[in-house]
Amino acid sequence: MAQSEPSMAKRYSNCPNCGNGLKQSDHFCSQCGQENRDLHISFWELLKELLSGIFNFDTKVWVTLKLLLTGPGELSVLFSQGKRAAYVQPLRLYLFVSFFYFLSIGHDPLSDDHQKSNVLFKMSQDGTVLTNEKLASLDTSELKTPWLGTDPNDVAAQDSLARTIGLEPSKNTRLFTRQFIKLMNDRKAFTKEFFSNLSISFFLLMPVFALLIRLFSKTPRPYYIDALVYSIHVHTWLFLFLGVSNLLAFITPISWLNTVVLFGTLMYLFISFRRFHPMSKTAAVLRSFAVLSVYFVVCGISMLAVILASMLLM
Repeated sequence: MAQSEPSMAKRYSNCPNCGNGLKQSDHFCSQCGQENRDLHISFWELLKELLSGIFNFDTKVWVTLKLLLTGPGELSVLFSQGKRAAYVQPLRLYLFVSFFYFLSIGHDPLSDDHQKSNVLFKMSQDGTVLTNEKLASLDTSELKTPWLGTDPNDVAAQDSLARTIGLEPSKNTRLFTRQFIKLMNDRKAFTKEFFSNLSISFFLLMPVFALLIRLFSKTPRPYYIDALVYSIHVHTWLFLFLGVSNLLAFITPISWLNTVVLFGTLMYLFISFRRFHPMSKTAAVLRSFAVLSVYFVVCGISMLAVILASMLLM
């Protein structure tokens, strides 16, 4: 399917860069190579063109998302077969969906409002009658850390925190406790740094997942580039699924939502892996389990690195 020409495209009759004569059908100047497009357009037309150029926002987005959700692994198979024109490129789709995902988790879990919502949910689960008086007097101060408002450079506070978590105060522990107290007093700075590093780590983990897929596939193993496309599609689906789950959890807490996310992820990986690289059901289960086991360890190490880096760099 050929990509449609943007409706806002306005062309020059002469190249503004070198003065070479141009036709309306010329996309580029044959003399200097500059693109033949006049960008003196309205803001909304420019915004539409930017979205179309970056995310290829047309009917292909919905066709791609539908296939990604309803046909696990099928999109990756089509790409490996060279059938790409009808669908959004994997990396563009990942960037769009990951933006939605990080937007869905971009709230402070230690904020008063978030803590109150958790307390209210627990009270409702316990059968507590939530009267107006109880709602008005609800206090989350007990949930807050005692180090709020403490100077991060206060050595006594640093040593007190170290003893609280079972560490002997030293020069090294004070570096950690100072950053932790700083985190508690400036959570917004930590949150910003954390999500920035988290997005980078996920981007770097996709090639690792692709390598695991290739290593644990039966022979003949898929080309690495095909495994990488499959990895991007799996992470895109996961971010989309988690993004919707986060929004649901933020609006109304659901106790069984984590179970649904875990079960859904396992089923999607099993079905998509078997469709991407045909094998028996038993082999697909064993190989999927092996891939996930190793990948979870890698993700755990990566998450610890992200947390430590965010604390040190905030």
